Amino acid sequence: MFQLEPRHSPGFMKYAITLSPALSGPFLSTISNLMVYDTIQSTLLSNRLTWFGFECVCDARNWTQHQLMSLPSSKESPLLTTDIAGTTIFSIVRNALIVYSLIAVFPLPLSTAPFPELATKLELDIFEVLEDDDENTASTSLLLWASTMGALAAIGTPQRAALVAITARLCEKLLISSWESMQAVLQDYLWSRDISDFDGMFLFLDVQNQMDEQDAVERSLR
Repeated sequence: MFQLEPRHSPGFMKYAITLSPALSGPFLSTISNLMVYDTIQSTLLSNRLTWFGFECVCDARNWTQHQLMSLPSSKESPLLTTDIAGTTIFSIVRNALIVYSLIAVFPLPLSTAPFPELATKLELDIFEVLEDDDENTASTSLLLWASTMGALAAIGTPQRAALVAITARLCEKLLISSWESMQAVLQDYLWSRDISDFDGMFLFLDVQNQMDEQDAVERSLR
């Protein structure tokens, strides 16, 4: 299989520092391969890569998906850390990465993709982290990326409203007031502009409406 230079995500590089050595290496390797595959897709779609066939692209996709699904699940990750909060956040990140992969790497039909289940897990886990330590801003941008993945997975499901509300809460903490500023945070982690920008812009409109409604309620109570 062909090789491209490793890619690095600034946001996930910071997050990986909190992981055990046994986990951070495979995690960052997975992130790098996801980013490389996004580059392959973008360049292939623009006809800038013509020196290899679709078989090579499929090999890269299959390896990337295998590497992601080999990351420890919520049942296995406690064996790698004694930090309960850290275990919950890793579970959030892993589930959000699976959503990303089912959108941008290994897309499945909506009828078979486990989007509702993933959206529910992300909603519950992110809400738990925020309720336990809402004052901690160190992981706010990471949680915003994860809640965005959850909101995309929740399109057309009952979980969408709750994940929009969580995303709005995180945008407010980060003083995000435009799609461009939200997009910049997402790109600091993992974001396929070619595939997800359209849904991302619509999500931000929902987030903006949520924040406007909250502001109106607060003004009425003064």
